[in-house]
Amino acid sequence: MLNVYFNGTAAAASFGATPGTAPLNYLQIYAPDILYAEAHVNAPAQVVETSGASVSVSAQDLLNLAIVKLLQIGEPLPSITPGGIVPPQINAGGVVNNASYGQSSSVAPGSIAALFGTNLTDGTSCLPLACNPTFTNGKLGTTMAGAQVTVNGTPVPIFYAAPVQLGIQIPFEVTGTSAIVSVSIAGQASTPGTITLAPVAAGIFTATSDGKGAGAITHVNGSAVTTQNPAQPGELVILYVTGLGQVTPAVATGALPAGLSKTVAPVTVTIGGINVSPLDFFAGLAGCCVGLNQINAHVPAGISSGNAVPVVLSIGGKSSNTATIAVQ
Repeated sequence: MLNVYFNGTAAAASFGATPGTAPLNYLQIYAPDILYAEAHVNAPAQVVETSGASVSVSAQDLLNLAIVKLLQIGEPLPSITPGGIVPPQINAGGVVNNASYGQSSSVAPGSIAALFGTNLTDGTSCLPLACNPTFTNGKLGTTMAGAQVTVNGTPVPIFYAAPVQLGIQIPFEVTGTSAIVSVSIAGQASTPGTITLAPVAAGIFTATSDGKGAGAITHVNGSAVTTQNPAQPGELVILYVTGLGQVTPAVATGALPAGLSKTVAPVTVTIGGINVSPLDFFAGLAGCCVGLNQINAHVPAGISSGNAVPVVLSIGGKSSNTATIAVQ
């Protein structure tokens, strides 16, 4: 049936048609089409319009073509289970700090992490602001868009979900230097991956959500510090970060702090090359959001003005990504 589509082209022989010099039409077959065909292999033939030619393509035809084309270009066939589900897959080294995006290979207990891979949801997404996580019995939900993530066998909170990326919280309760992570969709589990753990692994959130450039820093009134709304020397500003490790009083995974909960490990803040005195700021959990740390610090009085003054955190002998702040 598909010989009509390729007739007269260099690829015609692969489909029982007559070879020729006609331009090769490019036929794309997407994974959802293959999944549908797998689940409806006995479905009636459908008429498909292709550059003026009409060909009948059944579900079985589609699967056969997918196999031929994938083999021709040397790609592995999709691993489809009998139920028609492609199992999720976690990228190697695919769990990183959601603020710094991989400047460090480690993530800290309690932090917000990004998990990268493929087929990580049921095909849907839940992304802010259109979709947000929900709380159940005072804790953030552990399922979203069909996905559930476990760390050392325990389901963990999910902040957002897309087929290639999930936002999760690393449990405060995990210990050691590594943990096992797995993603499940409709009962199909990924091959387990390994997370590298560290007691602390700080990352500063940035306006572009890639760990670079202007930091996610606000004035005390909640407005963002920007080049149009810069900070002033001596002003108290709020930095939003993650990965500062254990806090006191302790807070359960998935829960919001009941009050002030400070970091156990001491934090150093450097703005424009000037260390901010530890007595001059608060570092702990933000009251608004699970897994989010905030640091309230005064911009040094003697700092030089600029639109991109560097900001770095140091905790446990490790430095964060470098963000910037506008100071005037």
